[in-house]
Amino acid sequence: MIIEELLLVKEWAIKNLKDEQRDKIVERIEVLREKLPLAFQRQDVIVFIG
Repeated sequence: MIIEELLLVKEWAIKNLKDEQRDKIVERIEVLREKLPLAFQRQDVIVFIG
């Protein structure tokens, strides 16, 4: 569910932002898509995104 929401934000950013802002958000989303599944492999994990 979180990954799906991130993909929606990424699509929005691609359509509505320009250049550096778009690139930063897309890059951050890609990192989250890569790292979040690893973070949730433990049952007691707490993830802060900010």
